[in-house]
Amino acid sequence: MTINTHDTPAATDNTPPVISTATVTGNRMVLTYTEANHLDGTALAGDAGFTVRSPGGAAITVTGAVVDATAKTVTLTLSRAVAHGEAVLVKYTKPASDPMVQDAAGNDAASFDDQAVTNNTPETTDNTPAVTDNTPPVISTATVNGNRMVITYTEANSLDGAALPGDAGFTVRSPNGAAITVTGAVVDATAKTVTLTLSRAVAHGEAVLVKYTKPASEHVVQDAAGNDAASFDDQAVTNNTPAVTDNTPPVISTATVTGNRMVITYTEANNLDGTALTGDAGFTVRSPRGADITVTGAVVDATAKTVTLTLSRAVARGEVVILKYAKPVSAPVVQDAAGNDAQNFDDQQHA
Repeated sequence: MTINTHDTPAATDNTPPVISTATVTGNRMVLTYTEANHLDGTALAGDAGFTVRSPGGAAITVTGAVVDATAKTVTLTLSRAVAHGEAVLVKYTKPASDPMVQDAAGNDAASFDDQAVTNNTPETTDNTPAVTDNTPPVISTATVNGNRMVITYTEANSLDGAALPGDAGFTVRSPNGAAITVTGAVVDATAKTVTLTLSRAVAHGEAVLVKYTKPASEHVVQDAAGNDAASFDDQAVTNNTPAVTDNTPPVISTATVTGNRMVITYTEANNLDGTALTGDAGFTVRSPRGADITVTGAVVDATAKTVTLTLSRAVARGEVVILKYAKPVSAPVVQDAAGNDAQNFDDQQHA
């Protein structure tokens, strides 16, 4: 069965994304790009090449950068909140290596010098500076379903959406069950949640406890104003794992390529695991008669049940492309929300 539908258009996108606007509210800066198609959704590292400064204010460090490929934005998390009326400048120096800001066709955004930023940090109605948020987020509830645990925080505003590395300071244990390791943590800033991916699915009715020890580094759970969530000891978790366990792994259904982006769709009764994948995620793409192709990034859409690969070059219209998946020896891997790993597959060819 042919699983690849080659959708590459005849016209190649050679136009890089260009910065259009920059706005800041508190400690979050949103950069919008002008781009005919989407940005590349590959996760950015560190400050991603961005520097922010306030000529007359305290120092500002960029502690994280998150791409929204569809909205064509890059959201920077700053080391402090910008005051109402404070002048702010942003600069971008393209990193020497991936990942970097680029469009879906692989065109790199150019470096730019100091760009004035529109300051949307509010003030109070009586024209006095806005009251500073000094209240840290507090854990409210913790629920688990399979190998996914959702921790909800009580917070007046949003959480900081910067990516968290590793276990992010969380430990999960089952007093009477097999060991559990936290293999990933993803923040939903608006929903005020942190979703943990566990090394195994929690059984129906199994008792589970979660603990948080704030890391010594800057990557911690905090709100948008920079208030760190406090450490907490064992917290009972509500177990929502159903009695019937999902033991069916996701199976590749279709794969399509457009330019330098390949979208792989899986057949799966529930959602995929949304944990961020690293590197090529076990995927290889080749063209028997074309130039070499390297997989430079892989992004999961858990709800859509897709994995989108970013390729090192755009695929030409009519070019034969072959896809293969070899499951990595360690997490993260492609799997469903119940922790069933997607199986390896050999060369899948599009003619």
